[in-house]
Amino acid sequence: MKELVLVIEASTPDASVALIVDDEVAIQELVPSHDRDGKRSEGLMPAIARCLVYADALPAHLASIVCGAGPGGFTSLRSAASVAKGLCTALRIPLYALSTMELMIAAAQLPAGWYVTALDAGRNEVYASTVRVAEQTQTVVGPVVVVPPDELHALANEMHATIVGPRRDIDVIPRAASALPLLDDIFARGPVDPETWEPAYGRLAEAQVKWEHAQGRPLAL
Repeated sequence: MKELVLVIEASTPDASVALIVDDEVAIQELVPSHDRDGKRSEGLMPAIARCLVYADALPAHLASIVCGAGPGGFTSLRSAASVAKGLCTALRIPLYALSTMELMIAAAQLPAGWYVTALDAGRNEVYASTVRVAEQTQTVVGPVVVVPPDELHALANEMHATIVGPRRDIDVIPRAASALPLLDDIFARGPVDPETWEPAYGRLAEAQVKWEHAQGRPLAL
């Protein structure tokens, strides 16, 4: 039986699911954030099902799952993580995490140099991380920070770096299929624990911020 790896990416409003079969992307399905009636989409599981049908496979045939680890939208990341963790637990297969910033760099297929990855964080802010690409590998140099747009451009100018991300200097949207060239590195890092792993949301959920402000204390999780 061929080895099947399911990749789920949901850091941006429009998520994606890909099925990798023996080192090739067999199919990728896009999952819009809202349906035609404007209602929030619940399309991750149907997209996964379509990928499996395309490959004439069953969930039990999956060898592992790779889930986007953020940063990104809280609701979409949480939904993707819940699906990935539930499937891995039920199927007893390993779960691997992948940084959205790494995924964007892989998708862009960039030459060697310095870059700043950027994703919309809402509230007129941006998730950003500095990245150095060298010899067909990428290293995330700094942690993800939340900055206003003017600081993002100042950071890029200071480093003589190009900004990578949706609607940026290099317009790239993170997609599940772009995980293919990163699989060896992902597997080498080892799996995460489905019971305890959570995506790196980048910031607290709006509801938690409001609760803590009203209560005057941090929420104990």
